[in-house]
Amino acid sequence: LVGDSATGKSSIITQFTEDEFKEQMSPTIGVDFKVKFMNVNRKKVKLTIFDTAGQERFRTLTSSYYRNAHGIILVYDVTREETFNNIKNWLKECDLYSTFEECVKLLIGNKIDLKEERKVSLQDAQNFAKSNNMVYIETSAKTKENVDKAFEEVVYQILNTTNLLESTEPVRNKPTDNVNISTSEPNESEGGSGCCW
Repeated sequence: LVGDSATGKSSIITQFTEDEFKEQMSPTIGVDFKVKFMNVNRKKVKLTIFDTAGQERFRTLTSSYYRNAHGIILVYDVTREETFNNIKNWLKECDLYSTFEECVKLLIGNKIDLKEERKVSLQDAQNFAKSNNMVYIETSAKTKENVDKAFEEVVYQILNTTNLLESTEPVRNKPTDNVNISTSEPNESEGGSGCCW
């Protein structure tokens, strides 16, 4: 996950991996990560999710985490327009440092629970995402609204992008399935896949 400081990246990851929201979180220093296992269409998927610092002073460190990422989630705060405007810069970094041309990119507008403080319209965000070939999802890390959906969408897109899927490593040990996802067309393959962002 990338984006400006205090947009809720760490809170989104904590909700997704631990089902927990902390009112006060310390800013991420450099990079942190969490691991989550999912079962997608009868495939075991191990997600390694990197939580990057949003401060400028950590940019040289965090830029190396774009390499080999199969998916990148860009996060802004719907109550702070400057964080939305800065997504253009984060997107440039993604394109500059990402190893995979087909790297899946998803835009999250976070903090939708703060309805009265909203500064970025849904329409503006959807238009920006569409013009940059990204899916757009609005979330609330506080209420967990659409948090799982955002990660599920990225995983689906990665698994449906042949070049990205071929570059993943199989999951060798059977994990405890934390999340199960299925579609109307289950895949009968026994092999597993792994991906990270």
